[in-house]
Amino acid sequence: MTEITAGPPGAGEGACSSCGAILVGPFCHACGQGQRPRNLPMKALIGNVLAEGFNLEGRTFLTADAMLRRPGDLLVAFREGRSLYTTPFKLFLIVSAAFFVFLIWSDLAIYQFLPVRSGEAAITAELVPNGVRLIGASLQDVYLFPRTDGAVVRETMAALQAARPGADAVQSRAIDDFIQYQTAWTGLNATLETWLPRLLWLLMPIYGLMLWPLFGARRMLVEHFVFALWAHCLIFILLVLFATLNLIGLRLSFWLLAIPYLTYFTLAARRYYAVSVWGAVWRGTLHLLVFFALVWIPVAVTLAWGSAWDELPASFWSAESSEGFGDIDRWVLPVASPETAP
Repeated sequence: MTEITAGPPGAGEGACSSCGAILVGPFCHACGQGQRPRNLPMKALIGNVLAEGFNLEGRTFLTADAMLRRPGDLLVAFREGRSLYTTPFKLFLIVSAAFFVFLIWSDLAIYQFLPVRSGEAAITAELVPNGVRLIGASLQDVYLFPRTDGAVVRETMAALQAARPGADAVQSRAIDDFIQYQTAWTGLNATLETWLPRLLWLLMPIYGLMLWPLFGARRMLVEHFVFALWAHCLIFILLVLFATLNLIGLRLSFWLLAIPYLTYFTLAARRYYAVSVWGAVWRGTLHLLVFFALVWIPVAVTLAWGSAWDELPASFWSAESSEGFGDIDRWVLPVASPETAP
């Protein structure tokens, strides 16, 4: 005898396969069950996976359009309970995941501190009083740039060693310290690259808390956290654009990102917090400066010193390493310091 399994009461050709309610559209009005068949061709199955994971439907494109042209609308719609756009939390998950996938695909490093060539000529080193100076390269902070193959690092080390035969005792000590300094910070790159992505997540609540005194203590704290989610989506998008420009050969200053960031911050804050343009500008600028000064810089310095402190040369605090606040291209020991004693 063949066993027959009965469906839910009332199930039929026009009934829900889960609860048996009469269907009016593709989803059951009683239980919400979708009525599409599960045995789908591969093309339809892949489409479903993308739709479930990234919600690739009309709402996604509306969200992208609003993010570009009307950033405050996303936040206001979420606060008012309108489901016109992708929610800030889901948008944050999608954008952050896309950012890290982009980094892996493009083989870009978030941060590197390394010698950067300043021209086509070979890198050399010249002896100066009490020290040594690089010609044709300098040590720089490089953000979202293709990973170095080490060729410039090796050429820089070789140039410093080539200057050693004519060096006196103080200059030879300066060469050793300059090489030790480069080695210490080059090893730090891996540590910072590991921790910087995590910090974007860990410091986001602090970002939201710092909005609280600037945009109204009477507002619910969750409103500031929602704005923080949106702001970090913006940061990830700007980082991808910045990295793309580096991939095609442009070497823009990382700090130029502050301009589009503050522009979109102003547009969103003006709409979301109902403040004037000027009020949004000065609050956003102050928030950015304070967040970097009190949060990002101390955390970055802590990571840096924790990883490289024991490897830095003894003359680190006293040596002259650049002209003014420029990139590091020299290591000159002070005449009267103990480090200069033969």
